[in-house]
Amino acid sequence: MRNELRIMNYELRTKIGIVQKKTPSRYSTQSGFTLIEMIVSIALFSFVMLATTTVLLSVVDANHKAQGLKTTINNLSLTLESIARNLRTGSSYVIGPSQGACPLSGRTSISYTDQYGLNVIYQQSGGSIEISKGGTSFAVMTAPEITIERFCFYVNGQDPLDPLQPKILITAGGIVNIASAAGARTKTTSRFDLQTLVSQRLPDVPR
Repeated sequence: MRNELRIMNYELRTKIGIVQKKTPSRYSTQSGFTLIEMIVSIALFSFVMLATTTVLLSVVDANHKAQGLKTTINNLSLTLESIARNLRTGSSYVIGPSQGACPLSGRTSISYTDQYGLNVIYQQSGGSIEISKGGTSFAVMTAPEITIERFCFYVNGQDPLDPLQPKILITAGGIVNIASAAGARTKTTSRFDLQTLVSQRLPDVPR
């Protein structure tokens, strides 16, 4: 009778979930990450970091090139603007003998008398634009990143006997080289072609 009560009590406890059967196990099922899981996690993290770093470096490099290109083009624009402004207030324009890469009647240099009576010369020398004031030595006006391939002057109406007001057409062409942020191993090359027309400010009265 006592044994029967024990059996009934056990069956009742089993039905209501008080008694749970346990299977013996040598290893706990609540263990941490396995070695393979750690390797996969590290590989995924490394891939994400590499992709993020690559994108960041590309953005930095593109910004560096854009800033460098803007600065260089501004230097070239200021150079041509300075030449045009000074020629406008000058007189007695004489273009040089060298034609260089200039088509038609263009020449690579020009001399004139500025508003202070000094003789000024602009010329292309190699890949640069140079200036000489008052017979002194030449000084480079363009940035090192700029390579001038063509720098031409076309003068019309410089004869004091004609009724035309002197005009000078200035054309320039070349390339701009901008190094990447990582160094000088990779460069961005951009071509440019500029021109401006200058008219002498002083009235040219025929003699």
